[in-house]
Amino acid sequence: MVLSYYPVLLDVRGREVLVIGGGPVAARKVGGLLAAGAVVRLVAPELCAAAVELALGPGVGYHARGFEASDLDGVVLVFCASGDSAVNARAAELARSRGIFVNVVDAPEAGDMIVPAHFRRGELLVAVATGGASPALSRRLRQRLEVEFGPEWGPLLRLLAAARRAVLAGGGDGADHRRVFYELVDSRLAEFLRAGDWAGVDGLLREALGLGLADLGLGPDDLQPRPEDGRP
Repeated sequence: MVLSYYPVLLDVRGREVLVIGGGPVAARKVGGLLAAGAVVRLVAPELCAAAVELALGPGVGYHARGFEASDLDGVVLVFCASGDSAVNARAAELARSRGIFVNVVDAPEAGDMIVPAHFRRGELLVAVATGGASPALSRRLRQRLEVEFGPEWGPLLRLLAAARRAVLAGGGDGADHRRVFYELVDSRLAEFLRAGDWAGVDGLLREALGLGLADLGLGPDDLQPRPEDGRP
């Protein structure tokens, strides 16, 4: 059965999240949660190399054993990725009975949330979901979108945020603000950033805002792609 999910973005900074399992899938979950600022409780008898590296770093509390009911104490989310369907099912049932949202990676219908196929370009998060009907299609669509939205979109978001702050600080009414914002979004800024055409970027900003890069406190070094601009 294909479920109708409600899309939502969660702020998990400083919140405890339980990940059950030590394989590559669990490692990816841990990595994504750490990037979002969560505090991860990792439970597994053994860890793959990627999970070991994460377990030794900050933000992760690793317990080298199987899942126990007490692992649910104080957590806000649970990810079941143990590779053992019986363990995953038991953990999911206990989590749901306590009102904790849970994702079961190999059986989404056993939980009450799914993680869509997604990628990040800095502050830009692009997600695709098919309600569980075809995870393969979700992945293929994500791969296509990753090509369309390249690493330059991270710097673009940083530039647009600076422009928005400058426009709002200058006063004026909402209609004028919206016109300027859409003019920038519909411009060739992303193309110029991808090419490193700083004169083109500066010219577009001056045309739309009457302000250049320097007026926004930005320079070429501030608008280079960063590691997080290509993060999954």
